[in-house]
Amino acid sequence: MRVEKKFPQKISLLIREIEKMAIKKVLFISSTSVYQPLNKEVKEGEEGQPESLSGKAILSAEELF
Repeated sequence: MRVEKKFPQKISLLIREIEKMAIKKVLFISSTSVYQPLNKEVKEGEEGQPESLSGKAILSAEELF
C-alpha cells in the first residue's frame, strides 16, 4: 500500500482510539511539505497543495483531525 493511503489510515485508527479514551485535546504537528515549494511566506488558513506523496499523506491525515 502506498504511503499517501497508509498514513491517513493509521491516523484514522489512532483517532478512533483517542475517541474511545475521551481524550479532549490532541496536538498534531504537520509539515511544511503540505504546501507547494513557492519560496514565499505561508499564512495560517492557506490551503495546502502538496506535490510529494508524503506531503499528500500528511495533508490527508491533517484533514481527519
